[in-house]
Amino acid sequence: DFRDPWSEMFYNQDLPMTKASIEKNEALEVSILNKADKVITVSHYIADLLVKKSDKSKRDIHIIENGYDDRLFKEKREKKTQSTIAYVGYLGKHHNYELLVEGLSAFVKQYPEKEIILELAGNIEPVVLELLKEKLSIQIKNHGIVSHEVAIQLMQESHVLLFAVPKTNYIKGLISGKIFEYIASKTPIVSLNSDAEEANKIISQFDTNYVVENPNEMASAIDNCILNTGNSQPTNDKIAQYSRENLTGKLADIIKDM
Repeated sequence: DFRDPWSEMFYNQDLPMTKASIEKNEALEVSILNKADKVITVSHYIADLLVKKSDKSKRDIHIIENGYDDRLFKEKREKKTQSTIAYVGYLGKHHNYELLVEGLSAFVKQYPEKEIILELAGNIEPVVLELLKEKLSIQIKNHGIVSHEVAIQLMQESHVLLFAVPKTNYIKGLISGKIFEYIASKTPIVSLNSDAEEANKIISQFDTNYVVENPNEMASAIDNCILNTGNSQPTNDKIAQYSRENLTGKLADIIKDM
């Protein structure tokens, strides 16, 4: 089960690995792939990577997304009084934080009459947090690392959720587990990675969400999300395809077929 790539994992470049360590990791990865009867991963792009480095064919590799636990989304919550833009999860130097800063700056410039607050929850690297505080003239509330329940509450109570993934050589197929909880929250999503093709394909299934490429697009998307709060929401049936219960059913079918 490859929830993430192995050899290509984005933070490997920051680890002090010797050439021998890199080669051993690559050999272990290929060995495990070749010994497996079935392989599971989260995206078609990563599946293609695994096919290229092993003796597996595409039919041996199955896509099962991370999904969300629907038990955590039973309670309906009201939106915060003040227009709230939230980012939940890890945000570091490998993310597209430049667009986050420039897009929020553009929003403030284009819509000066609208007061917003940026709420952060998760591991926010200090250098990124300091840049946000330095460049943005809006209120920023950093909750730090919070419980899963508190994170989901913030997703549901916010007006806009910002989505970003690390800039990597496999970004086309990088689908973080957070995306499905974002979707389950029914809060509009603005994706900051236009090249995250498979993640954006999932996000774009829902009309309330946006994929942006530049600050002006981001500012406009945020305004639309706030204006349309509560007017249109994804249907439960459409979201349910990503519930852990349904995805576990797919896993059960794979096991039965072995």
